[in-house]
Amino acid sequence: MEPGQINVQVATLSHTDDRLARRVAIALAFFTALILAAGSAHADRVHALARTLVHSKSAKTRISAAVSLGRLKDPRALKPLVHALDDDNRVVRAVAATALGYLGNDAALPALQRATRDHDALVRKRAVEAVASIRNSGTHANTRTARRGSRRATRRTRHAGFGNMPKRIGPEPTLFIAMHSTADESHGRATKALRKRRAEQMRGFMLRELRAQADVTLSQGEAESLGLAHNSIDLSITKLDRIARGKWIEIECEIRVTISNERGKMLSFLTGGAKVQVPRATFRAKYLPELQHEAIENAVKSVHADLIVHLRRTSNPS
Repeated sequence: MEPGQINVQVATLSHTDDRLARRVAIALAFFTALILAAGSAHADRVHALARTLVHSKSAKTRISAAVSLGRLKDPRALKPLVHALDDDNRVVRAVAATALGYLGNDAALPALQRATRDHDALVRKRAVEAVASIRNSGTHANTRTARRGSRRATRRTRHAGFGNMPKRIGPEPTLFIAMHSTADESHGRATKALRKRRAEQMRGFMLRELRAQADVTLSQGEAESLGLAHNSIDLSITKLDRIARGKWIEIECEIRVTISNERGKMLSFLTGGAKVQVPRATFRAKYLPELQHEAIENAVKSVHADLIVHLRRTSNPS
């Protein structure tokens, strides 16, 4: 028998084996108690970590508690981790956002969406990643499918009583955005392959931002079921320059977003941009691709924010 292996044998016991039967019953009760104790210990650990996360005066201790709660992936960790998104320490907030992403619970989306507007860049980044993780998870997809089924069932049984109303978790999409084309149209001698790579980077950044937006759906089927207007977007890098300004080297990126309807008719366009600065004394040519990557990412974030505001205004005019 391998170490730790439990071998259970079943036999017919006579009246003379009552003592053995009692021993077997005691052993089974003991193992059952161990299993129940293990579950209780896990619950106690979650409770203790939650109290530490909420009440400890040490930021280092709160960070450790948030990390542990994320690893346990217990649904009871949701409330204390959401509470930690308002912690005074930026690292605690960032770790709590990451931990909520690990939990994968849709109920965390409203709080995480607020955290994407945190004044600290690290917290915003971790919140965006967590929202994207939850929205892209199988659990979230199944929840959305269940919601659509629940809405259909609710329409059929609208007057059947409160118990038939679906429980909503998180906001429902109000905007449908379809990504159409991306291109690098900036001036310069960049090769076709490099321009394609930059365009793909821009597309990936925009998709990440859109997926993290709680009121946006990229699914045409979901948009049709909710009766949302079609917004198709085309992205172009119009400028990606390296400029020397005094003691600094600047990488400047500008992006244009063209918005069209389902028939391809252009409705409007937006532009946005960003700059990345590095000291001239420390700049090296080998750093340029990474700096351009960062400039494109920041430009996408800028134009994405303007895009959402514009579409909300045009979809819901006052």
